[in-house]
Amino acid sequence: MTYKALRGGRRARLILLGATILASGAASGALAQTASAPATGAAAPTPPASDAKAPMTSAGVGASGIDAPARGATTPSGATTSEIVVTGFRRSLTDEANSKRMATNFTDSVFAEDIGKFPDLNIAEALQRIPGVQLTRDVDGEGTQISIRGLGPSFVKVLLNGSQVAVASDGTLDSGSSNREVDLDLFPTELFTKLTVAKTPTADLLEGGISGTVNLVNIRPFDNAGEHLNFSYQEGYGEADNRGSPRGSLIASKTWGDQFGILVGVAGGSVQYRSEGYETIGYTTPTINCTGCNVINGVAGQGKGFSFANTTNAGVSQQQLSDALFPRLARDAFIQGSRDRVSTLLSTEWRPMDNLHFTFDGLYSHAVRDFNRLDEDLSLRNSTTMVPSNVVVNSQGVVTQATLQNAQFFLEARPYKETVDFYNLNPQFDYKPLSWIQVVGQVNYNKSTFFRSDDSYLFNTPSNETVNYTNTPGSAFPTINTSPGLNNPNLGYTINSFRVQPVKRVTEDKGAHFDVTFGDSETNIKIGYAYDDTYREIVASDNSTAANNFALANISPAQIPGLLTSGPRNILSLSGFNPGNIGQFVSPNYAALTAAANTGFFDTNPPFASSSATSTPSGTIDEATSGAYIEANGVSDFFDRKIHWNGGVRYFSTDQNISGPITLNGVTTFQSLKTHYDGFLPSFNAEIALADHWLMGSDHLVLRLAGSRSMTRANPDSLLPGTTFSDPSAQTATQGNPNLKPYFSNNADLGLEYYFMGSGYFAVDLFAKDIDGFTAQSIVNEPFSSLGIPLSSLNVTQLATGINANTIISVQTTSNIGSTLSLRGEEITYSQPLDVITKRLPLSLTGFGFTGNYTHVEQSSANPAAIVLGIANNLYTFTGYYENHGFSLHVSYNYIGGNQTAPTGQNNTPFGLFADAHGQVDLSASYTLPWYNKAMQVTFNATNLNNESLRTYFGFESAPYSVYYPGPQFLLGVSAHF
Repeated sequence: MTYKALRGGRRARLILLGATILASGAASGALAQTASAPATGAAAPTPPASDAKAPMTSAGVGASGIDAPARGATTPSGATTSEIVVTGFRRSLTDEANSKRMATNFTDSVFAEDIGKFPDLNIAEALQRIPGVQLTRDVDGEGTQISIRGLGPSFVKVLLNGSQVAVASDGTLDSGSSNREVDLDLFPTELFTKLTVAKTPTADLLEGGISGTVNLVNIRPFDNAGEHLNFSYQEGYGEADNRGSPRGSLIASKTWGDQFGILVGVAGGSVQYRSEGYETIGYTTPTINCTGCNVINGVAGQGKGFSFANTTNAGVSQQQLSDALFPRLARDAFIQGSRDRVSTLLSTEWRPMDNLHFTFDGLYSHAVRDFNRLDEDLSLRNSTTMVPSNVVVNSQGVVTQATLQNAQFFLEARPYKETVDFYNLNPQFDYKPLSWIQVVGQVNYNKSTFFRSDDSYLFNTPSNETVNYTNTPGSAFPTINTSPGLNNPNLGYTINSFRVQPVKRVTEDKGAHFDVTFGDSETNIKIGYAYDDTYREIVASDNSTAANNFALANISPAQIPGLLTSGPRNILSLSGFNPGNIGQFVSPNYAALTAAANTGFFDTNPPFASSSATSTPSGTIDEATSGAYIEANGVSDFFDRKIHWNGGVRYFSTDQNISGPITLNGVTTFQSLKTHYDGFLPSFNAEIALADHWLMGSDHLVLRLAGSRSMTRANPDSLLPGTTFSDPSAQTATQGNPNLKPYFSNNADLGLEYYFMGSGYFAVDLFAKDIDGFTAQSIVNEPFSSLGIPLSSLNVTQLATGINANTIISVQTTSNIGSTLSLRGEEITYSQPLDVITKRLPLSLTGFGFTGNYTHVEQSSANPAAIVLGIANNLYTFTGYYENHGFSLHVSYNYIGGNQTAPTGQNNTPFGLFADAHGQVDLSASYTLPWYNKAMQVTFNATNLNNESLRTYFGFESAPYSVYYPGPQFLLGVSAHF
């Protein structure tokens, strides 16, 4: 039995809460509104962002599905609107089905129920409903980044109203993203109306996303013509943290006739959270001097991360002990803080003439993340004082029980404060001088800044602790008890080290896109030009040496008890397991500690560092790309059927200016190198309606196929120069590689889709990608002149070797490898309204339905370096819903299969890191009050109802690497639409 099966039932109050919601839904029958009345009190459903007033992008109105209107569709809900007005969640599902059916290429979309009413709490979490999309969650449980079809976040291209964006934040805790990934938690759902994932490219689509291109479409005034005011407020509560978390939005819009409109929106909130967990930083084995020792899987010399003072009475043989996997650190982790965010949107539309349309969108977001991270570490790595006894290992060599005498702990306290700013300016126009000519253009500018103060305070306990370590089979993490206890400021703590390592990041993107279409909406020729310049800068700083020296010189041992206080209690209480008394430990008195350590002084103007605390290198990358394309869209006859097709080719040319630090003879300077690459990206998409009214009066059977070539640029970390010499004679160097080529992928897709009953459809999509461009460490022999640094930078000793510009240097670097990654997968989607069944039941119930999808991905390569990590083979999501009589309820289950997150060879052992499967239950409910023209709703949202953890392990499930319990979150609120 696994640890997941041992977590027990749900809490009584969750059951009572669910029963209360269901009971209120049943009671609402007495106040039932007619099925034809919109839930918001509007006279008719508002059109989605895919109608004729949709944002214009470089994709234009065409086959890509990014913002194209449905062919021949007069309303977002298709033929069903002649019988009933579909509203709320059911309408969004109908819009999604129609958008998918009418696109020529492979796309999926998520629509808002209404202006400001996405049912999801986060843009990234909204996208996880799309088949093939895998969500990355932070340790607090919030979604941050997405992966698509078996490729990681850096392979995803993110657009805002058709223009690319970059965000300067650095991903989940300790991940240290390099900003080719986009953190989506900065964008509030209330200000967006449509999210589209194009899974196969068209020539008019901006290049850069092998796995897919995501377009975020913000709301605009003509999405709902007239004068409107939308308001929402929710109060959140987390089971792990009982502090309130307010969230709200206010959106006002007004249109004057059909010529001018303006919309202003603001959305924000303050989320209070607490996440508790267990961390190890990997596993290693002790150094034991005996014949045949330190041999793992037949390989000698493994592990050796620490040594024991004495092993005479360990309880196992010397050879077993030498192969035993111990955690390098074993610690309970406590993370508590707040995430404050506010975003404002200004959107205007102007139609001075029927054939001329201007829009302007401006978005600004500001986020502050202030949190405290505490852990008390059982320090085995580099230890020499411990004496083991009662050691027990399982068949995999993982330690399941041990008593460790003369052990030592250290407190690690890290108060973080992060600020993120993002703003985007995006004017656009659409001009149709003749009925057969359309010109679309836009310019865009976005900039994002990020700053994190990263101060760390480490205190050692005396090395006289006696530790009882028990790693029970089936438990999520081990139980650790120590004597004496750790929650005593007078225990004898001493200073380990103080660190000051702030980091700054900047991203900036500017561009212009122009497209001309000759023909009508179905048969046309399109040509276009795009220019995009993306700048990324990471500047790490490190004043740890000075801060540590000051602390050691100015803080006496007698002062330390006054700098500490009793710490948090009940750590890991949501886990259902016993953590032992290690979960009770001291915490700093930060006011006294920062004053004694003079932290404010050392935080001011700290020295430059080559890399950050998360090992992300400092440097800048400026990528200027020009692109041009030609594309044809048409309709052809195939027997008695029509084929809608799209074909074209895109050319791109990229110039990179890359700058990074080099350190020679203790002096750090910056080295700048320029590179260039270009390429052609052909694409073809076709869609044929094999049958209309195949089984019933309004169904469609659609065959879809596509072939393309796509690209994604190389990892910024690997591009930065970072030249260092590892020997006095300057014959051996380590250097990044700014000449890395992009990833290129040849793609093939085949799909069969059956549409029926408004939002109902069943689809099977098969996809294949063959990807080149993966990188690996290698040794390259090249002349000194190719390093990009002058001979004058070398010292006298190095120059005395006779080195010159033609001297061959052995350079360890990152290079493209010749191996290809073959990725194969399938997506199955099924959306089914159940009215046709339930209305025949005795109570004639209507409004029930479900939607779900499953994705399977397999990857293979002859070279282990050409494998994508962190990607699950199996994903699925299932949502059941009920929507009628003013009441709306949908419950979702999202599952991500287990996957490998880091390669083998961790900590000098032949093992990798793996993530456990993650399955989470979320709920969204609302009731439309029968007053004020049904303009008000009471809302309730709950996430992670099943208290799912985020768990990884080292090689074997019995060796937990990390586990976090963010706990369930609940939000109760009200919304109004006038």
